Amino acid sequence: MDDLEPGCASFQSYCKNIVGHDTSSRFAMLLTLPCRFKEQRPDSEQADSILSSIPEELLEELLSTDDEQLSRFQDLAIDILETLLPSCSSSILEDFAPLIPYLVHRLEAAKKDINALDSISKCIISLCFDGDLACTEYVHETADILTSFCVENSKDFPFIAVLKRLTECMLILQHHDENYELVHEHHSWPKNTRAILNSFLKTRTEMLTDEMRTTVFRLTKEVIETLGTDWFAPDVKLLLLLVHLVVVQVRMCLDKPESINLESLAVCFHILEVELMVYRFTSCFLAIGGAQMLPEALLQKFSPIMLQIFERSVAARDFKTAHLLLPNLDALPHLNDNIIISIVDLVILQYPGGEWKQAIDDAICTLESLRSRVDYYSNKTVEEARSKLKKIIPNCKLLETLSCM
Repeated sequence: MDDLEPGCASFQSYCKNIVGHDTSSRFAMLLTLPCRFKEQRPDSEQADSILSSIPEELLEELLSTDDEQLSRFQDLAIDILETLLPSCSSSILEDFAPLIPYLVHRLEAAKKDINALDSISKCIISLCFDGDLACTEYVHETADILTSFCVENSKDFPFIAVLKRLTECMLILQHHDENYELVHEHHSWPKNTRAILNSFLKTRTEMLTDEMRTTVFRLTKEVIETLGTDWFAPDVKLLLLLVHLVVVQVRMCLDKPESINLESLAVCFHILEVELMVYRFTSCFLAIGGAQMLPEALLQKFSPIMLQIFERSVAARDFKTAHLLLPNLDALPHLNDNIIISIVDLVILQYPGGEWKQAIDDAICTLESLRSRVDYYSNKTVEEARSKLKKIIPNCKLLETLSCM
């Protein structure tokens, strides 16, 4: 086999050599291939030629087996794919797309090895980047595995390589219409990316580098592009903290006008632009008569989000937010029949040491404004709300109002 390994001074001669041998000889030649990449990067034609010479079945077998004796060859296969795929033409990428599930399997098996996660996810991303809708599920799975690693291995912070792969996953998912609720229901990465961002934003400034900040804010920007502002609905405080620190980052970028990091500045401005839109909508919605000024289509879109924020703020005892939204519930075009329970919970959770009396007055005013509507309660939920209130505050005006419903 020695006569196969040396003598290929250029990729041109190497490609001619590798195509002319049987499978075992070609694979033996591939053992030296990664070293050659360090000296000369293959162009698209060369990468296509080399990858086409490798039997797809051989790669599938290597990637799917759990035989420890073949681990060296598995690593080699991934090393070759990682280097060749970014240079391959779209037709070759399409031919090798059947490798994606095997790579995801290997990614799951390597979820404690940050270097393996980086290499394997690069291969998956290369094969999925121009893929069809069927590929997106594998990208979701890849994002789940990568974010789980970040959440479970905080000691390895800041996982810059993994965060860059996550950003690339988001760029793929943006080609498709992602429904936040469906993604959140079936995948863990939306929740995990919030946890990653939250951990980053609460890290001491002296521990962060410009590269870390740029990487995390770029990922944040792409997640927002993928899922929209719905992503912040479960944790509004995260949104506020993000805005504060993005403003700080902008100031840091502008402190040295002679060496401004344009990419970092553009990412920060994009995030701020999105948050400014949220701020303008919220300010208008909460203003007296402001909801009537908003386009109906916009209210239709944001109605479920505002309801979620109200319900979650009550459950989290964030009474300030809940009281801001309470008198504006009648402006939302769609309510759900659990709202009556959340309104009663807002009173009960502040009893006896909080502002429960004011909460009762506000709740009665809100129910009066909703008198002409029937979408915020059902027989079952109003009975549940009445029963809960009667056990805690048996004699109150709100109970009388509920009894008349």
